[in-house]
Amino acid sequence: MITVPPNVAVISFHRNAIADQLGISSRGSGLFYDLCGKDHQAGARIAWTRGVGRLIDALEKVPSAKINTSFWL
Repeated sequence: MITVPPNVAVISFHRNAIADQLGISSRGSGLFYDLCGKDHQAGARIAWTRGVGRLIDALEKVPSAKINTSFWL
């Protein structure tokens, strides 16, 4: 188990909710494809990256969250 410092936020990101990757039959399934269309050319990894990006965007817009999104290791 990884020790998390007290000043670090941890987020559970359920990637299969964003874009399933259960084989060719799951292509176009998930929230990303619900928004962008089932035939969008992006694969699951791109969809997951986009999901994380939107999550960071949302955290930046909520100052009361007190999360510094500009600090990256």
